Amino acid sequence: MALYAGTSTNSISIIAPGTEANRPASTASGTLRFNTTTNSLDGYSNAWAIIASPGPSNYMTVTTVGATETIVGNYIIATFNGSGSFTVSSLGVGTDGTTVDYVVVAGGGAGGSAFTRGGAGGGGAGGMKTGTGLTVTATTYTVTIGAGGTTYTVPAATSDNGTASSFGTLVTTTGGGRGGGVNSINGVNGGSGGGGGSSTSAGGSGVSGEGNNGGAGSFSGGKFGRQAGGGGGGKGTAGTASSGLVGAAGGAGAANPISGSTTGQLSGGIYYLAGGGGGSGGLGNHAAGGLGGGGTPNNNNTAASSTFSN
Repeated sequence: MALYAGTSTNSISIIAPGTEANRPASTASGTLRFNTTTNSLDGYSNAWAIIASPGPSNYMTVTTVGATETIVGNYIIATFNGSGSFTVSSLGVGTDGTTVDYVVVAGGGAGGSAFTRGGAGGGGAGGMKTGTGLTVTATTYTVTIGAGGTTYTVPAATSDNGTASSFGTLVTTTGGGRGGGVNSINGVNGGSGGGGGSSTSAGGSGVSGEGNNGGAGSFSGGKFGRQAGGGGGGKGTAGTASSGLVGAAGGAGAANPISGSTTGQLSGGIYYLAGGGGGSGGLGNHAAGGLGGGGTPNNNNTAASSTFSN
């Protein structure tokens, strides 16, 4: 169908829309046609030319592998609990079209190994970084999610640190430090430091901007070696030092800043991430992990995750 307007010597005609490939090679001057390939209005006057187009989108085009995607308003929240990829196939304009907000959490350290006559330190939370307005380009970013450390139940064994998480080469976080064991072993440095083992062992140090220090272990003397481990450090606060037979609580995590994300431990309407593991005391006096974390010695600490919003 064609519609015509004007006089016989000066007219405009509108022909049916179609693809670039199906466009007539030539036609009468003054012909208008919507090009479905380029999403534009084309006009013909001796040759075809674009005379109107919507311009670039305000938003980027993204595909993910391994993520759970949630739409909140005009934004997509991509949450990775395992490794995957984040591909920007085209950029938009302005901040919404060229940047992402992010939370990246590494694997938490394992709690130290303990037995009934002595305690062990809680694992430190995996390092946590957050940010807004991170500039991205049209490329594929590998998302790596670090594993939590493994605790060994043999008292003399040494547990594992957590491993790093990353968003391409743009953001990397440090695995949490393992907790100290029963044999006067200090907590290990990490994103957040592990709690000290028994016998007044020191807690490990956290990485600035990612987490906090672990708490110290304690020794109260006595026939049965009355000892207790310190709490692992969290993103929000340091781990607590232990006292007597009672293990110390892990440090609290920090709020998930991505609006609409439900990743983390819910408390008071806020989701928390990267809390430290609790220390254990002699005769089974274990303390709780910090808000947003989990576990006591002989259990793994916080699982890692990464969340992006664009």
